[in-house]
Amino acid sequence: MTDQWLTSFEERRKEREQADRSFVLLGETITVKPSVAPQVGIRLNSARATAISDLVAAQAARDKGQDVPAPGITDEQMLEIAEETIRALIEPSSLEGWERLRSVDNPAPLTFREIFELCDYLIARASGIPTDALAGSSNGQSAGKRSSKAASSSKAAGLKV
Repeated sequence: MTDQWLTSFEERRKEREQADRSFVLLGETITVKPSVAPQVGIRLNSARATAISDLVAAQAARDKGQDVPAPGITDEQMLEIAEETIRALIEPSSLEGWERLRSVDNPAPLTFREIFELCDYLIARASGIPTDALAGSSNGQSAGKRSSKAASSSKAAGLKV
């Protein structure tokens, strides 16, 4: 007797492995791995949580007229973690193209925010999570909310809350 759930599970994995997982980003072909361990995104999410806590603590200190505490994570550390995450999500054959995209000599380098957007996209692709909003879904803001006009730090620019 065949277990339908196991059969379906294995079929989905096989389809994902055989699917075209390549895309072109700024002229470079990048191929996403068919699957990655959940730990790949955990360090990135932890870093984002630390950065958000840093921003909240800094704002609270400013509001109270106190010195802003030292951050628990720097922009350099955030970028390093994002790079590490991207490298874990793409096929080894795509690393050379990624290096060209990230080169300091690139005339149109990826921004801090774009790197984090790419992380989210790659995690979604590797995990099978839809990368586009579903039809009719909202952006998460109710009509009564107003967006902040304040400038954000570079860490905040790469965060999802």
